[in-house]
Amino acid sequence: MNGLYGESSTKTRLLLLVKKSGGVSLSQLSEALGVSKAAVLKHVCEMEREGLLQRKYVPSGKGRPICKVSITERGHEILPKSYSFIAMEALDYVNEKIGREGVNQILQTRTGKILKQYGAIMENLGHDQRVLKLRELRDIDGYMAESRKLDDETFELCESNCPIMQISEKFSEACSTERHLFSELLGADVETTHRVVDGAKTCRFLIRYREKYE
Repeated sequence: MNGLYGESSTKTRLLLLVKKSGGVSLSQLSEALGVSKAAVLKHVCEMEREGLLQRKYVPSGKGRPICKVSITERGHEILPKSYSFIAMEALDYVNEKIGREGVNQILQTRTGKILKQYGAIMENLGHDQRVLKLRELRDIDGYMAESRKLDDETFELCESNCPIMQISEKFSEACSTERHLFSELLGADVETTHRVVDGAKTCRFLIRYREKYE
């Protein structure tokens, strides 16, 4: 978290929860974190003063308005970024000196390394287990990933945070190499239906297996 909080701190978990939800009540945060509503409010007020979160009161339809908490631009900035500012400078240099093909080669090399790393972990797993393990690995890498089974051969993978957002905004190839990575790892057809870089709340990937796992 760029040195602001420890990775397992309540404040870090709170920030990630608000990021995922897009707007959440104090009661929901209290339940999710397993702490009192008063403790949540204290953390929210501190993080609001730091410019990371903001509160807004919305009508509830019955009684008092509900306090909704959302993340600010500064809050987004301290989420995991995978050193994208350094990578961005390097890719800009390559693009200037060699051209777009050089950028593509770097992105493909990165994908190849992740494919080898993830592939060794996911070897010999069935469809369900592969998707779950991919979700787990992406979550560890800071993508705030979630997965869901839609039917016997169809799954969805959603990622609420993009550590390579800055790169993806300038070099769209970064998104296509990620989709290719998933397809190779899972042995499935993968379609990108939503992208954070296009303004969606999450990157959503639809995963379709062509046949049942034997």
